[in-house]
Amino acid sequence: ADELLRNADVAMYIAKNKGKGCYEVFEPHMHAAVLERLDLEADLHHALERGELVLHYHPIVVLRDGRLTGFEALLRWQHPTRGLIAPGVFIPIAEETGLMVPIGRWVLEEACRQAREWRQTHAGARSLTITVNVSGREFHHADLADTVVETLETTGLPAGALILELTETVLMQQAKTTLARLQTLKEIGVRLALDDFGTGYSNLSYLQRFPIDILKIDRSFVDGIGSESADGSALARAIIALGDSLRIDTVAEGVRSREQSVALQALGCEFGQGFFFARPLDAAAAGALLARDGEMPRLRGSDDRVAAPPLIVSARETLAP
Repeated sequence: ADELLRNADVAMYIAKNKGKGCYEVFEPHMHAAVLERLDLEADLHHALERGELVLHYHPIVVLRDGRLTGFEALLRWQHPTRGLIAPGVFIPIAEETGLMVPIGRWVLEEACRQAREWRQTHAGARSLTITVNVSGREFHHADLADTVVETLETTGLPAGALILELTETVLMQQAKTTLARLQTLKEIGVRLALDDFGTGYSNLSYLQRFPIDILKIDRSFVDGIGSESADGSALARAIIALGDSLRIDTVAEGVRSREQSVALQALGCEFGQGFFFARPLDAAAAGALLARDGEMPRLRGSDDRVAAPPLIVSARETLAP
């Protein structure tokens, strides 16, 4: 009886994780999967204090000439025995357990500290920006604005150099409260980016109301650009046109070829990031890149997806799953 109830509990746990109105029939492999998840959850509680969490930095460039304009900070977990764990595996656990708030606070502080250091050390990097992803749990936490202000004061990074990146799903929750929070962040002086635009269920009227500075075009829309298919660039073209009409910058994610880069420029997109220009870098490699020239370096792109200096291959490019 005990084993039967345990197995039923495991099936219920998996069903609940899939959302409402679901059911699951227990299979033996489920028990092992749940145990592994519980082990990861236990390890994640100590990952921050043990220094296992690290940031990699993905370059964002001006498409016209490849000039580096900033980095997006990406969270990685270097587990002592499991190796590099993809964010898509541990971020949902952090969200569900409430660990995302202290982890997010560390990410914000470390990214701002590193950006400030680069801006001070490299003469050409004085205009460098740093983009930090903000999860739903962080955004709706009461002290987000205070945390941002405190972090900027502690690290000495100018508010205008920080870009906070949110997803459509986060913005569509509690619209009135969301608008108030966004306005508070804007008053601090930071810029706001909307990630994966077009993949969710946003109301375009909200885009006019929300003080968004940057639209990030999801890689699924970028994939078809530069191909023979006329439909490939339709959504990207629409997003770029929308951004232009609202005076919002657009950043194309997941640029993987010269053809895509050229086509995006032709559509009017100003900024891009992706493996064509560079893979995410650890802090040392990013610093070496900034030290390469007297001014902000230019990443011309490589069709074999290799860029100098040696780059860190990441398990996943984005923070959120």
